[in-house]
Amino acid sequence: MLQIAAGLTIACGLPYTTAIKGHVAVEYFQHRLGRRGRVIADTGIRVMILGLFGVFTWQLIRYGTALWRSGEVSMTMQLPVFWVPYVMAFSCAVVVLVTLYHLFHPGRALLKP
Repeated sequence: MLQIAAGLTIACGLPYTTAIKGHVAVEYFQHRLGRRGRVIADTGIRVMILGLFGVFTWQLIRYGTALWRSGEVSMTMQLPVFWVPYVMAFSCAVVVLVTLYHLFHPGRALLKP
């Protein structure tokens, strides 16, 4: 149960952290780049995030479907666990949407902390 709770906590916190631009950034390299370099680096990183979290979403849906079909349950309480990857996939899909917003609205956070 602790693994499920930890995984869900991390997955569900990602969209909010992305929306407020709360991720850790290595600004040492950002300050060495000019404005154009920062824009190019930021755009490249956001495109990589879109691809990575898109793949995460797709794979988590596939994994959740496999768990659902096999009837997988937790070890001690025998609770079905197929829904956990679905919740994580939803969170990853929201990260993709938030990143798209940031890509088309540079310099603006989606939410204020």
